[in-house]
Parts: sequence; structure tokens; C-alpha cells
Amino acid sequence: MMDVKERIDDFKTLNEMGKSGGVVFFGSSYFSRMNINELANNEEMGGKIYDRSVQGLKLVDSLKLLESGVYELNPAKVFVNFG
Repeated sequence: MMDVKERIDDFKTLNEMGKSGGVVFFGSSYFSRMNINELANNEEMGGKIYDRSVQGLKLVDSLKLLESGVYELNPAKVFVNFG
């Protein structure tokens, strides 16, 4: 079972190194298994790419992660996937 508190702490640490205006992928299992590295080299994405997805994340827990994982980065684009 995924520990939401642990992931929040991980995202806070990673976001300290992040830059605003990038692209964030946020969601559950599908995005967490996607190879984000391939997209990182795509200039058409429009900025740095950050993966803030968690395997098995439920919508009810996602609200806890939005502030720490997504909003802190002040992204230009956010791709969201649940289901």
C-alpha cells in the first residue's frame, strides 16, 4: 500500500530542485509506469518535465498530493490521469 505522507515528503524534496513553468504529469498507475524520460527530450513539451504520479493513487488521496507535488512547482501545463 502506498504511503501518501511518504510521497508528499519525497515530492517536497524533489520540488526544492525544480523550476516553475514546467510540465507536470500527475496521476495514478498509468502515469507512474510511463517512461517520462522519453518525453523529457521532446522540445515540444514546452519546459522541464516532472513526474508526480503514484502507483495506485486514489482520488481521495490525490488532493493531499496536489499542493506538495504540483502546486509548489507552479507549472505551465499539468497532465492528469486517473482510472
